[in-house]
Amino acid sequence: MSYKWPILRPLSLLSNSVHRKSLSLFLGVLLMAIFSVAQASNSTRLVNISSRCIVKSGVGNTIAGFIIEGGSKTIMIRGLGRGLGLSPNLDVEMDVSKFPSSEFVARNDNWQTDIRAAEIPSHLQLPDATDAGLLLTLPAGAYTAVVKPKGANGIGLVSVDDLDDPQSTSRLINISTRCSVEKSDKNAIAGFIIKGTGTQSVLIGALGKGLGLSLNLDTQMALSKYPSGELMESNESWQRHRNASQIPTHLQLPDPSDAGLLLDLPAGAYTAVVKPTGEIGIGLVAVNAISSGSPPPSTPKYSSTPASGSTLNFGSTPVGTPVSSDLIIGEAGNADLVLNSSRISGTNANDFRVLTAFPLTLPDNAVYIQAPTVTVQCTPSAEGLRTANLQISSNDGTHNYILQCTGSKESEPPPPPPVYYSLPEPANPLDFGSTLVGTPVAQNILTIGNKGNADLTVKVVSISGINGNDFKMASPNFPLTIASGVYKPITMQCNPAVKGLREATLQLSTNDPNQSFITYPLKCEGEAITNCFPDFTPTERNDKIIGSLGYGYDNQRDIFKPQSCLKGTNTEVGAGWSKLDFTSISDYDELKRHLGIEVNFNVKATFFKMKAETKFALDHRETILSRSLLFKVEVRLPNGQFNQNGLSEFGQDMHNKGNQCFRSACGDQFIFQTERGGSLYMAMKFDFNNAERKKEFFAKMTGEYRVVDMSAEMQKTSTLVKENGKVTVSAYQVGGDSTKLANIFGTDSGLSPFLTCKLTEFEKCQQAMQNAINYAKGDFANSIGNRGHLLGYQGVSYKEMGIPIELEAISPEIIATRKELAYKFESQYSDLLLTRSWLDDFGDELKADEKQYLRDIEQALDINIELLTHAGMWCFSDLTLCLDKKREAFDNLHDYNQDWLYEIHVVPPVIVEESVQRHFQINLYVDNGWNEKCASQDGRICLPDNCQVDFDQTQTNSLGPLGNGGGPGYGINVAYIFRGRSASNTITGKCLSSVITACSEKRYGNHGKYIATHTIYGKCTKIEEEAEFKVPSIP
Repeated sequence: MSYKWPILRPLSLLSNSVHRKSLSLFLGVLLMAIFSVAQASNSTRLVNISSRCIVKSGVGNTIAGFIIEGGSKTIMIRGLGRGLGLSPNLDVEMDVSKFPSSEFVARNDNWQTDIRAAEIPSHLQLPDATDAGLLLTLPAGAYTAVVKPKGANGIGLVSVDDLDDPQSTSRLINISTRCSVEKSDKNAIAGFIIKGTGTQSVLIGALGKGLGLSLNLDTQMALSKYPSGELMESNESWQRHRNASQIPTHLQLPDPSDAGLLLDLPAGAYTAVVKPTGEIGIGLVAVNAISSGSPPPSTPKYSSTPASGSTLNFGSTPVGTPVSSDLIIGEAGNADLVLNSSRISGTNANDFRVLTAFPLTLPDNAVYIQAPTVTVQCTPSAEGLRTANLQISSNDGTHNYILQCTGSKESEPPPPPPVYYSLPEPANPLDFGSTLVGTPVAQNILTIGNKGNADLTVKVVSISGINGNDFKMASPNFPLTIASGVYKPITMQCNPAVKGLREATLQLSTNDPNQSFITYPLKCEGEAITNCFPDFTPTERNDKIIGSLGYGYDNQRDIFKPQSCLKGTNTEVGAGWSKLDFTSISDYDELKRHLGIEVNFNVKATFFKMKAETKFALDHRETILSRSLLFKVEVRLPNGQFNQNGLSEFGQDMHNKGNQCFRSACGDQFIFQTERGGSLYMAMKFDFNNAERKKEFFAKMTGEYRVVDMSAEMQKTSTLVKENGKVTVSAYQVGGDSTKLANIFGTDSGLSPFLTCKLTEFEKCQQAMQNAINYAKGDFANSIGNRGHLLGYQGVSYKEMGIPIELEAISPEIIATRKELAYKFESQYSDLLLTRSWLDDFGDELKADEKQYLRDIEQALDINIELLTHAGMWCFSDLTLCLDKKREAFDNLHDYNQDWLYEIHVVPPVIVEESVQRHFQINLYVDNGWNEKCASQDGRICLPDNCQVDFDQTQTNSLGPLGNGGGPGYGINVAYIFRGRSASNTITGKCLSSVITACSEKRYGNHGKYIATHTIYGKCTKIEEEAEFKVPSIP
């Protein structure tokens, strides 16, 4: 029986028949880890599989494939790293899985922790505790043993040993190993032993291009005796070997450049060294025994997993829910196998169907070229056990299988799991570059995200390896919970203890069922300064430590040093002041300068660190649908000044050790003056669903904007514009006690609170702004004296003190690269905000495919922002890599359809405006004979809800002292008035209210009378066509 390993893609170098005998294969250089072949009843027996080669991450993993045939077998599987003695830093872990299902069997990274470690024979116990080992009893079937590094790569070995009695009917077969084929001491080496009498015909194959994984890998193989090293024969193309014509057709190698040797060898030990003739790559090495005598007749042989006559069990699935299972079929004979047809019969035959099309032809030994499968599906029509029979007809007879699946109650499908994502991808190195010994370098070196639909939990398992103490996590705190679609930057720190390459391995664990354990190699290069060991304890920048008076500063990297190298005293200069009336900030660029993320039009490192001030600024960059009005109040304390008095003892020591040492410890400037105090920023971000509405809104708002005038400004725009917009009021505070900041918005949103109002309900936001004015003049201003913040600083070069440390200028190329990265970052961030606004505001109106397309754009932009952030930080750490990192980031930016994104819009409704009038009549008559008497009458009329008072209209008909009662927005048409006493006409909201008083006269017996029509004038809007949300077709 023979099997195919898709992950290995080996040639069919072993099959089992009367005329082909399996030969044991040794894939390793040390004969402590070889296999032996025992001669018994004219049969060979494979008792060990082993291989020695470079163990790498990812596709470079070393993979041994083996098959147990004839029953269960006890085996010892070993993965040697440090214990091999060739790579002292190689720690390995090993995963054993079933093939082809990939069902997990076991994992180990320390053989002494295996539950059956006490049973391991002494001669098979591994040399080092970090070597992986598993003692397992496995049923017949196919398996893979994957050995991978936990940290640094290195030369390792994987072996599989048969521990059963030699007379056991079960056998260990299929001896191929896939690994990296490299040059010099990193060649792949196969070793094997022939036991018995006489000679054995052996085919040794070394696949390069023929394996299909490295299309430029050409192999060369040299066969030698062991231990003498006597060279027997070499080959670079199996077709040019002198015995090539004798190689059976079904065993010929796939590519002419693959090396192969067909030899008759006497009993003894041999090694086959496989090396590349040019480029390195992933290859496969295998050994096959060829029996002498007449070739077997051309007969196909049907084989399958599970075997013919077995049960194909689909498990349990809800009624009406299909579930599939694969039947793997192979040709194990020496002729083409033809699968003619399939038929399902039995009690519940209608619940099953075969999805694979018939007929199907499997070429001779096709099992090694592909993994032929027949897919069967079960869709239970009722609860309980459902059974049927599957029959497959072939040119090697008819083969039957029992089909079973269980229908369960219909239930909601389980929620989709979280999906771990990272940039760079798992197993890729996290390289901190170079830094001085003892100088910590912290970088946003990794971004973790969640592409699934459930919360992702990430924990730090370990930072291990020979230099593990040189690395540590900086932020955020772990364990980390990441919601769906969210990406988190991870900052780590390297602080090399000595000169040279420092390496370790970061291992994370997650609740992603497909990525439970994640590893990343860590690298950092320590650069030494002779006899220079300053204390580089990392410290956060604040007004008391980093950036304090007299402390050092690296001008090129925008980095503050954690100590002063000078002696001196601090004094206050100047006077404090305050501006507690909110003043306008013109635009986003001016806001960046106020916040200190841009100075003299140069980008600062703070921009790429995405701290609160950067995010506040980016949120208020103008887009096609939004624009912010920005305001600021300030409180300043007296400036601080450092009066230096020469080098301190520490500074003098650094200076004595040379300029490089001094610059490393003290920078090229010191902080001469600091600006201290506090600032309170307030922003009103106006969002519209249509660019025309935004344009119309701001066209009506003229002059310099002031917080106190915003309600009046709102009155200048039309109701239609207001109904299509919203405003978000937010604040950001620097310095002082900010614990009460959220109170002005009536929220608990923390230090960056906000409040969103419809423009038609602006009164709520106006109240919040009034609260902000009161807060600025009260709690904010009063707290600055005790909690002043470092707002700015002025540096002085050491050269001005006579210390020969030149101020290192920043090259124009670096400045331009920083700006280019920042500009790209800003534009991508704005598109991200636009994308999220469409999803948040119109998610219910989007079709499923439109929503997914926007989600894809959102994900691409999230990744791009992290790429640009990562590159930006390099431009403030290792300047030599700045340009390369920028190019790398730009090359890897994810494409997204910006034109499509910008074409999304809301077609405004078609509005018709018309003038209307609403009126009421007052008929007041007072007649009381010859007595004097007064009486009053009132009236009230309102415009419809879709109308506003038209204050440009009025009408007056004066027929007496009360006739001149018309005014803006209303009119009075008086028909008769006599002895009117008083009149009151007022407009409140959309309503006109009137109160009229008239009196009779006692002297003459005259009556009082008032007859008039009171009218309110309005402008009303009527929607003839509703607004429409337009999304372009997805390309």
